[in-house]
Amino acid sequence: MISEIDLLRTLLHNEKEEKDLFKERLKAQEAENKSRETTIKELREEIRLRDERVKQLTAKMESMQNQVKSFKKTLDENIEQLSKVKDLTSTIKREKDELLFERDCLKARAAVAFEDLTPRPNYQKIMEEKKIELGIRTDALWRGKFRVLSTLSINIYY
Repeated sequence: MISEIDLLRTLLHNEKEEKDLFKERLKAQEAENKSRETTIKELREEIRLRDERVKQLTAKMESMQNQVKSFKKTLDENIEQLSKVKDLTSTIKREKDELLFERDCLKARAAVAFEDLTPRPNYQKIMEEKKIELGIRTDALWRGKFRVLSTLSINIYY
């Protein structure tokens, strides 16, 4: 019986040591679990913060994209207006060149002598060819003045 008691005591002692060992392992596992849970919480918080940052950056990016679209639209409108101004400028330049050409032609026409603008018959030549007397003096003293002698006696001066 003593040996049985010793055996039981040994078994009991072994069981206590095993129990203590399991308690230590359990405490170690619980501490490890708490550590992991803390790590998980920290990681979840970091994920949440990063998600917020991503949302902020996405909102900022969308805002910038809207600004870029607005700027591009304004730039396109300005380029279109510049193109219209360029076309208008070329049209005006072409019209100006045409008007200058027309002006030069008119200046050339107006530059001729007064006598060339209104054709006048050469009375002396007519009188010599037809051998008639028209009563018109064509000498140097009467240049620029014509005196028509007729029955009414009309004097014309320029």
